[in-house]
Amino acid sequence: MTEIIKYYTAQGHRAPIYFWRDHIGNEIDLIIDHAGTLTAIEIKPSQTFILDLLRDLSKWEKFINLKEVKL
Repeated sequence: MTEIIKYYTAQGHRAPIYFWRDHIGNEIDLIIDHAGTLTAIEIKPSQTFILDLLRDLSKWEKFINLKEVKL
């Protein structure tokens, strides 16, 4: 995340980064808004991939398909 902030700061811009959390605790660790395109990123301290780690990304995908997202 630090590298993303440094990248935008070096260009004289505020880094367009956000996070998302709903009322029941689903969350996305990092959302980058690049020219109106939102990229959701989950950050996990694991060396082993577990499919369940994508659960919140699935919830985010359903959320953005149901609502117009405004950050």
